[in-house]
Amino acid sequence: MTKLPSSPGIADLSNWRSPRHSRWAFRHVDQIIPTAPIENDPSDISELVEASERGHNSLLPKLLLNAMRTDAVVILHDGKLLFEWYARGNNAHTPHTLMSATKAVIGLLAGMLHETGDLDLDANVSTYVPEIATTLYQSATIRNLLDMRTRIMLEPEQQRAYEVATNWEPAITGEQGADLVSFLQSLTAPHQAHGGPFSYISTNTDLLG
Repeated sequence: MTKLPSSPGIADLSNWRSPRHSRWAFRHVDQIIPTAPIENDPSDISELVEASERGHNSLLPKLLLNAMRTDAVVILHDGKLLFEWYARGNNAHTPHTLMSATKAVIGLLAGMLHETGDLDLDANVSTYVPEIATTLYQSATIRNLLDMRTRIMLEPEQQRAYEVATNWEPAITGEQGADLVSFLQSLTAPHQAHGGPFSYISTNTDLLG
């Protein structure tokens, strides 16, 4: 694979997270990276109810959000809509990348599946994803992934391979790209016990997903 071209004013895989292009790219990720929409069930939704005292006229939060170049904020309290802010081409229906906020979404889904008895948090990950049974993740539990307490530390070349596998960066000439499953399967090394100190690494959430 060759490095994707970068033209002035055009966002692509090589520059989509740079300040010059991110404002547009974060709203148009599907035009840069392969994505799959997950549809909701129109017959099973909960309409947001506005709180009796909303922050429409609260000037200070709006000034701060604007100063921080915030795209959008929605605040719920007791299940009711308390405050919302949209700027820079965004509105309530604009798709927008969540970046690592997705970790919280995956954690909520895991908790819901555990509550229904469909996910055992203390089971080995390989129980659900047997492809990783011989990797660095062998004997890691679902709870280890949730708590970021795996003994995984990517070497620089592994970090680069991860960025290419997740479409974080484009592959360059002579570089062999891989999908995420293949990348995870490549993480083979002497096994270390999991469950130690907290260590933030995104591959834990990728595997959890």
